[in-house]
Amino acid sequence: MQQFEDSDRPGLFQSIRVGDVELTHRVVLAPMTRCRANDHGIHTDLAVEYYRQRASMPGTLLITEPSYVSRPAEGVSPHAPGVYTSEQIAAWKRVADAVHERGSYIFMQLWACGRTAELEYLRKRYPDYQYVSASDIPMAGRDEKSRPLTKPEIQEYVSAFAEAAQNAVKLADFDGVEIHGAYGYLHRPVHSGRVQQADGRIWSFCRKPVEICAASRRRRMSGDRGIQDCIPDQPMECSARHADGRPCSDIHLLGLSTRCQSSISGLSSRCGGVF
Repeated sequence: MQQFEDSDRPGLFQSIRVGDVELTHRVVLAPMTRCRANDHGIHTDLAVEYYRQRASMPGTLLITEPSYVSRPAEGVSPHAPGVYTSEQIAAWKRVADAVHERGSYIFMQLWACGRTAELEYLRKRYPDYQYVSASDIPMAGRDEKSRPLTKPEIQEYVSAFAEAAQNAVKLADFDGVEIHGAYGYLHRPVHSGRVQQADGRIWSFCRKPVEICAASRRRRMSGDRGIQDCIPDQPMECSARHADGRPCSDIHLLGLSTRCQSSISGLSSRCGGVF
């Protein structure tokens, strides 16, 4: 069989380094909500086989479906996985082990649902559920407004994301995590009076996701495993670097509006990683 040098292959099939991992090509499994865990957010053999199949080409990067960072972070389905109990972590480790056995790599996406939460389901499951988000601006098509998080609650969520990142990398043996900040989930910044009170500075829009990334890094995860950001439609120059000044392993952008195009110019070099 004819062998090709890496530079002779089309760009999609050339190797690339992302954080600590060296990929043999650039086709990445995107995160997709599966909702196939059991009633306690614990993965079963179904997930192990699902990710094993998608790791069949050695050197492939998989990004998992989103995992709840804590019980208050829930919002879609009891069958979406979490990574905050020992049982959930153990189940995810079986997934990571299966991927590594195939010679591939796996990042876990982390989320908290915020204002996108399915309220009827949550209030039935947790009568004390608090409907909170970054602001009181409601989702399109929904009349009820979320309660803006207090400053202590914000720090609780920052800590929850950091703990979840540590659980994924140190306990479940994942190669990195992706911090999900799109579609109205908890820490996607939303324009509101609270932002205007902060003098309208760019930092006020992206402080929370940046703090989450920095807190995750401070958990001393081995090496320089990737902390990714999926942050569309917000000032991105500031989010390109974490609060501790270290670069992202990569930034994952999607659904950009035309008003964001000017922010993209030069962002790739500023993020210090893959864009």
